[in-house]
Formats: sequence, structure tokens, C-alpha cells
Amino acid sequence: WQKANGADAYEIYRSTKAAKGFRRIATVSGSKLTFTDKKLTCGTTYYYKIRATATYGSSTLRSAFTAVKKAAPLPNTPVIKASYKNYSTATLKWKKVSGANGYYIYRSTKKNSGYKKIATIKRGSTLSYTDKKLATGSTYYYKIRAYRTVKKSAVSGKLSTAASVKLTLKAPTLASVSAKDYRSMTIKWKKVSGADGYYIYRSTKANGTYTRVGSVKSASKLTYVNQGVTTGKKYYYQVKAYRVVNGKKVTSSFSNAKAKTTSLKKVSGITA
Repeated sequence: WQKANGADAYEIYRSTKAAKGFRRIATVSGSKLTFTDKKLTCGTTYYYKIRATATYGSSTLRSAFTAVKKAAPLPNTPVIKASYKNYSTATLKWKKVSGANGYYIYRSTKKNSGYKKIATIKRGSTLSYTDKKLATGSTYYYKIRAYRTVKKSAVSGKLSTAASVKLTLKAPTLASVSAKDYRSMTIKWKKVSGADGYYIYRSTKANGTYTRVGSVKSASKLTYVNQGVTTGKKYYYQVKAYRVVNGKKVTSSFSNAKAKTTSLKKVSGITA
């Protein structure tokens, strides 16, 4: 509250009803302008009003009461973070809320609407949640609220701000590019979890435009032979993984690039 000129002290009154039942719960020095009311019942609305007092000799003067203000103690609002674990799984983490008996987790595919409760965490000490079986390529938004059990009923705090995560395939790791013969290259890469296939791209410059030159329609096949290249010319290769989601192919980002130049094989078996 704001300072009242001439006040020696302030009397603080509280009630659980807006218009009656007020009782004095504290008197604080006129130099103080705040008061912390503790050991309240979570979820109960409390009403407060204050008046200033001044003592002159044996007489005490009291001001009129302030307007009534209300507040309900609730669990604090957690701060949630969402991160990508793999192509179909998100990991949620948050910090412990003092006094919370658990947490409610909500999810939506839109930032500002459409949130539905997907999980109830029944321990206040549990500070993470793994959301599985999500759609690759989609962005998900999450919110969380803490709750406290009071007389067998859950009293919830406010919803947190949204945290988002986009589920993607990991980029492949290009293992090697080798010249199979004078007109073909062999490209090899490491398996990407969740991939249904791979696209192979080629360029004649390290930072140039990469054009797709082939595809592999198998998750387990990790090589591709690019035929018909020009002998003696240097080629750069990159690979993308893809996954089919609802009939559409969702791709990863590009792999690292590797380069190779084809050449004629060295003459062997010569005799004189």
C-alpha cells in the first residue's frame, strides 16, 4: 500500500468474505508498506483491507479503511522447456514448484488455441515428461500448470507460457564418396532412425546449388552409385533422409558434404 502521511502504524484486516467477517490479523509499523500473510489455505480467496493509525498522547486516531482487495494463494506457474528427442518423441522439462503435489501437461498444434490435457504427473518431484508417437515434421506446443491437493480436491495454478518443438529426422552422416570406376561414384552414409528412404544430391561446387540425382527407397540400404559422371571432374555430394507421413515425404536437413574426382585406373599387368 501507499504511505499515509502522519501514520504511526497500519492495521491489517482479513476475511474469507467480501463484505463481512473482517478481523484484524496484524499491526505493522508506519515505516512499513508491505505485509506477508502466511499459512493460508491454497485455493481459498482472502479479502483484505487496511487503515492507518496515529497516537496522540492517550488517544489513537484511525483513518477510514482502504478499498477491499482479494487474492487466492495458488501454486506458482512453472516454466516449461520442450526439446526434440527423435523423429517422433519430444522431451519436456520444468523446475520444481514449491508446494505442488503434481502437474498437468497440455498440448496443441497451435500456439494460442486448441490445448488439451495429455498427462497428469502425480508427484511434485517429477520434473520431466516424454511425449511419444508424434508426427514427424509437425510443430507441437506445450503448456503446464502445477496443482496442490487440498481436502481431496486439486487446486491448480495458472497455465505456463507455451514451449514449442518441431519433430524432424536427424540429418544423415555422409561416411564416404569413392570412385567406383572412371564414370561412376559410390556414396555411403550412416542409418537415420525413423527414415523410410534417402535422397542423394550433387554439385560441382562445395557451396553451389545441389541437384537431386537419385533416391534410395529403403531404410536399410545405405549406399548409392551415381553413374554417368564425367571422368576427371570433381563432384560434391550430400544426402537427405525422408519419412512418409500421411502420404507425404518429410525430409531432414542436408548431411555433411564430401567430394571426389573420377579417374582412369592405373595400368597393371605390364610385361616386357
